[in-house]
Amino acid sequence: MATAPADAIETHPRLKILPPPSPPPVERHASARSPVAPPAASAPPPTWFRQLAPRCVAHWPLKAFAIPLFVTAFFAAYFQLLRYPVFPVTMMPLTTIDRLIGFHPVALLPYAALWLYVFLAPALLQGRREIAVYTAEVIALTGTALGFFHFWPTAVPPPAFDTTLHPLLAFLKNVDATGNACPSLHVAFAIFTAIWLARFLRVAAAPAAWHLLNAATAAAIVYSTLATKQHVAVDMFAGIALGAAAACVAPRSLTAATSTAGRNQFRNRLMLAFTVSLSGKLTLLALGPDLTGPVAIALLFVIPDLWILALVGLQFYRRCRPPLA
Repeated sequence: MATAPADAIETHPRLKILPPPSPPPVERHASARSPVAPPAASAPPPTWFRQLAPRCVAHWPLKAFAIPLFVTAFFAAYFQLLRYPVFPVTMMPLTTIDRLIGFHPVALLPYAALWLYVFLAPALLQGRREIAVYTAEVIALTGTALGFFHFWPTAVPPPAFDTTLHPLLAFLKNVDATGNACPSLHVAFAIFTAIWLARFLRVAAAPAAWHLLNAATAAAIVYSTLATKQHVAVDMFAGIALGAAAACVAPRSLTAATSTAGRNQFRNRLMLAFTVSLSGKLTLLALGPDLTGPVAIALLFVIPDLWILALVGLQFYRRCRPPLA
């Protein structure tokens, strides 16, 4: 029989030339296989203290220059208004709270501790946004207080005991007289600092004990203003309202990590507004009708309530608006 030529077989359309079969895989012994490296263990997250430590060294040349400069300018204006009031000085009234809280010499320690406590918040600032917000709020706080001291100078009644029997108190009275009483800047800065420190601690996920310590320190400073007879209850309530109102804005860097939902952020702002409103109403109640004018009613009664209504209305609008297509 005649066979077809090789070139006809290669070019025939129905014929395929298959590749040679591959050799079977060679089984390797288990001991000869390359060892599989175990997955690397993830590094533990840094502790809350280590998260806050970089904040202390951030922008330290700016902090070292700006903080003493601001403190010097503030005290220059403060003592100028204290020693040379422009308008007649109003004596603050005593309330039942003032009569219940007597003088306690040990209260001088937390009273003086404010000047260490108040520097903690600016020392932990990090980033331009935080510095800008904190600076604006501090200027608003001190500017409002100095405005009150200029247009409405106030003083605390002299204590009913001999201050010379307590050398530390006598020294305090000589340095910081009982003028520039309402609102109490001691109370205002204590509340303001406590709110900012609470934000830092919350972002760093600090233990609850440190939050309690922060709140207890602020509360001790507030109490010391009454126990040292440097201020009366009216000054305290007004200082709480001023300090809480000044801290009403929080930078996004301190809210994004703390507010996983808008509901938490709304709750924090609403609690702050309620604190200002309640403190303002207590201030008006303690002042009485003789010392209450339309400006005080607007600042301490109307504006905080409008703030609360604005927060509730904005939250209601955000929940009811239709979703974007």
